[in-house]
Amino acid sequence: MINDNDIERMMQPDPVDEQRGWKFITMDDMPENVRACRLASLKHDREHQSNCPSCLDNYAENTLMDAAWWREEADHDPAPYPDGTRRTPEQCAAELEAEAGELRAKAAKIRAARLTERT
Repeated sequence: MINDNDIERMMQPDPVDEQRGWKFITMDDMPENVRACRLASLKHDREHQSNCPSCLDNYAENTLMDAAWWREEADHDPAPYPDGTRRTPEQCAAELEAEAGELRAKAAKIRAARLTERT
């Protein structure tokens, strides 16, 4: 929970949180490509997110975390398949890992195409 001291620290120029090892930055302090991804995230710009290698890699990483949760911590079954067949947490984790692999492959393909365009 944020208290008054936290808010006061946030208002200071270029504050650094020594205990946690991070600092607050503004959108203007971000590199242009990071700023574009952050703005796309805030605006739910699916066009950008589906064609940006950084966004795709980030989504793949989140998908892998979801897969790990289903595999290691799930205390219930996920929703069944559309035909009503039971789906286990292990199946869900495997599907999410496959999806993450596809996202990373798509990001790599986009990066390769951009590199080819530059040369």
